[in-house]
Amino acid sequence: MNHQRAARDWHVNVMFTPRTVNMVPDSTAILGRNVHLGLRIYDVPPKIIEMEILQNSVGVKYRS
Repeated sequence: MNHQRAARDWHVNVMFTPRTVNMVPDSTAILGRNVHLGLRIYDVPPKIIEMEILQNSVGVKYRS
């Protein structure tokens, strides 16, 4: 059955999103490196994410 799936005529689309337009998810991933696994719900976004949202809303490019 797996070989039947591999033999199909596949059409795949790959999209790239540069960090310059992906600041909030990128910062969230960086923030997540230092916390334990599990669900974390914030009443207020962490300060770094709050700043990224503000910068993103006014068109500031990603920091180097």
